[in-house]
Amino acid sequence: MPQDLPSAQAEALREWVRRGGHLVISLPEDTNPWGLGEIGRTDFDDLLPCRTRAPRKDEDVPLAELAPIMSKAESLTGAARVSLSMRVFRDLRGDFNVIDNRYEPLIALPDGRVVAIQRLFGHGRITVIGIDLTNGGLGRVGFSNGTIGGLPQADVFWNRILGRRHDTPTTGELTRINEEKRLADVPSSARNVGSGMLFLQEIGMSGAAGAGLLMALLLFSVYWLVAGPLGFYVLKQQKRVRHAWLAFAAAAAVFTALAWGGVSVLRRNEINVRHVTFLDHIARVGPDRGEGDPQLQRAAAWFSVYIPGYADTAVGIESAPAMGRAPAQRDLLASWTPPGESLQRFPDIDRYTIDVSRDTDDYRLPARSTATQMYAHWMGGLDPEWGGLLRSDPDDPIRVQVDAAGREEITGSIINGLPGDLMNVTMIWVWNRRLTPRRYARPEGTEAAWVELVRSGQTLNAGRMWRESILEVGSAYRLPPPPDAAMEMLTLFQQLDPPVYLKAPDGQQPANMLAARDLGRELDLSAWFNRPCLIVIGHLRNSACPIPLRVDGRPVASEGLTVVRWVYPLPIVDSISFPAGQSAEGTASGESAAPPLEAAP
Repeated sequence: MPQDLPSAQAEALREWVRRGGHLVISLPEDTNPWGLGEIGRTDFDDLLPCRTRAPRKDEDVPLAELAPIMSKAESLTGAARVSLSMRVFRDLRGDFNVIDNRYEPLIALPDGRVVAIQRLFGHGRITVIGIDLTNGGLGRVGFSNGTIGGLPQADVFWNRILGRRHDTPTTGELTRINEEKRLADVPSSARNVGSGMLFLQEIGMSGAAGAGLLMALLLFSVYWLVAGPLGFYVLKQQKRVRHAWLAFAAAAAVFTALAWGGVSVLRRNEINVRHVTFLDHIARVGPDRGEGDPQLQRAAAWFSVYIPGYADTAVGIESAPAMGRAPAQRDLLASWTPPGESLQRFPDIDRYTIDVSRDTDDYRLPARSTATQMYAHWMGGLDPEWGGLLRSDPDDPIRVQVDAAGREEITGSIINGLPGDLMNVTMIWVWNRRLTPRRYARPEGTEAAWVELVRSGQTLNAGRMWRESILEVGSAYRLPPPPDAAMEMLTLFQQLDPPVYLKAPDGQQPANMLAARDLGRELDLSAWFNRPCLIVIGHLRNSACPIPLRVDGRPVASEGLTVVRWVYPLPIVDSISFPAGQSAEGTASGESAAPPLEAAP
C-alpha cells in the first residue's frame, strides 16, 4: 500500500519521476489506497489529484461503454454481461470537476466523463486512471470482428498514456491477417540510430594518438634511411666508409633527440574532455507554475576524459544541493564502453572500487595517460558561466490563438540565451486536435482484423514541424550531417515511422525499415506527443559540457556537441481535444484522418 512505503522509498520514487520517470496509478474499484480526497494520507499527497474532493464513483458501468477508449472494434460481444465501477474526475458536459494540483484531462469517454488524468512533475509525469485494469472482466473479451483478446488494447489505450504511435496487433489479429494473406514480411533492413559509434565518433581522442603514431613511423623511416643505406651510400661516395659506425652513432643521437622533442611537443600535459551532451529544459507556464519545486535542467552525456600522468585520480560531478522541496541530487557517473566493443584495459590492471552506497557521482580511477570513456546523468541548475537557455520573450510570449472555427495558430518569440548559435534547429508544434482513433478496417463492409493502412501507426495528435539552419535567422534549412540526424531520431524514437505489418491488397510488400537503438533510451521525448506543446531541438557545436565535471575537485575544460531540447507546454483546449459528438477521442465520427505532422513551408 502507498501509505506503507518507508520514507526513503517514497522519496526515491518521487525523485525517479522528477528525473523523467512515469508513474501510472490504476485506481482499484473498492478501496482508496492513495487517499484521494484526504489530505495527508500518503507521502505523495502533494503530487496527487483530488486533494480535497474524491473522484465520483460510477457503479455498474457496462463494459460496452468503455469500448471506444479501450478497443479498436465497433462493439464487444458478450459485454452486456460485464460491468464494473470506475472513478470519474470530471464531466466535460456537466459541472462535476475534481481535477486539481496541475492535473489535466487525458482520456474521456464519448459522453464527456474523464477517466484518466495526467500531470507533469519535473522531467517526468504521473498518470491516474479511474478504471481498475486488474478487473478480471477485462481479461478475455470477444470483439465484433470475430477475434478474442484482452482489454485494454495497447495501441488504443496505452499509446495515449505513454505517447506512442505504433500499432500493437495481438496474436489473434496476426493469425487472422496471415490467413487473409495480408501479413507483410519481416523488415529486411534495420537502422541502429543509437549505436555506440554514434557517440564514439564525436568523443574519440584517437586523432592525436594517430598523429603521434604517424610521426613516429615517419621519423623511424627517415632514421633507417639516414643510419642505414642512405648514410652508407653518402660515405661510400666520399670514400669515408671507415666512419660508418661514427655516422651511425651520430644519426642515432640526433634522431633520439628529435624523437624526445617530438614526444614532448605532442604529449598532452593537460586534462582534456570531449563530450556529447543532451540538455533538457521544460518551461514553466500557466498561472500555477509550481514555484514550490525548483526548476532543474537535466542532462545525459557521453564523454572521453584524458588525464596525464600515472596516478589514481578522482573524477566526479558537482551534484546540486537540496533546493526547496528537491533533496540533494544523486547523479550518476559511470565508465562506458560502446556496445560490441571490447572493454577498456590498461597495462596496470589493478582494480578500483566504487562505494555506491555513499555516492554514485564520483570515484577514483587509475589514470595512465590515456583517455577514459564515461557516461553521466545529471540534474541541477546550469552554471551562469556556461550560459543561459532558450526562453519565451516576455514582451511577445508564446501563445496559441483559436479562431471561431476551432483552428489553432501559434505565435510569439523565443529568445536565445545559449552560449552560441543554435544550429540545425527543428521545431515541433503538437496541436490540441487529436486524430481519429484506431478502428478496425472495413474493406468489404465487415470488420477486418487490422487497421487500414492510412491510419496504421498514426500519431496521437496533429501538428506541424519546421526547420531552420540557425534559430535567429529564418534561412533555408541545411540538411544536418548523418550523426545529427540520428541524434534527432533518438529524441523522437517512439514517433518514428513504425514498420508496416500489412501488405497492400494486391500483395505488394511494403518498403520497410526498422529503427533500433543500443543506447539512448533515456533520451526519448515521445511522451510529449500526447498533449499540446512546442518542442525546439538544436545543436551547439564546440560548446563546453553543461554538466559540472570535476577532476580532483577542480573544474575542467571541455569541448564537444550539446544537443539542446527545449519543451514549452501549451494549454489544453477542451473544445478541441474533447469535442462533443466525438466517437472516442479527438476527431468527430466519420471525419477523415489528418496528416499527423504537417511540414511548414
